[in-house]
Amino acid sequence: MAAEPPNFAYLVGSDRVGELVHDKHRQHAHAGVTDIYRLRVTTPNEYKRVQLTPGYLRQSYRHDFQRFSCLLNLVTDADANPKVLAIAAKLLRDFRGRVINPPQEVARSGRDAMAKLLAGVPGLRVPVTLRADLRRPATMRAFLEASGRA
Repeated sequence: MAAEPPNFAYLVGSDRVGELVHDKHRQHAHAGVTDIYRLRVTTPNEYKRVQLTPGYLRQSYRHDFQRFSCLLNLVTDADANPKVLAIAAKLLRDFRGRVINPPQEVARSGRDAMAKLLAGVPGLRVPVTLRADLRRPATMRAFLEASGRA
């Protein structure tokens, strides 16, 4: 008898495809992705690992997400993976199953957004957090001068 296809999927990916790491247990690690997958049973038919990259929408093969009843999004760093999170949110917009850790919610959890959200909590010390593009030094300098931090 053939094995039933998995109805649970892990959604993984990274904006920096070149940083994919293969460890000794044949796992795949990315910057900005949680390692909760290490808690799972390793029977291959119990889950499907779905890899997303910034070029996912340009490739010919697409996963049929509707075949799964539950997806666990492991892309957890909004600052490191905004492109993959946007793609995941778009792909799952019409998904009828359960999504644990929805990508659109993760996308709203960047470091600067969390600093703003938590800044008003009594008794909590929150560091000043600024978002800046380090690839554009002139813009960065003007930003710091305007904010009084230059």
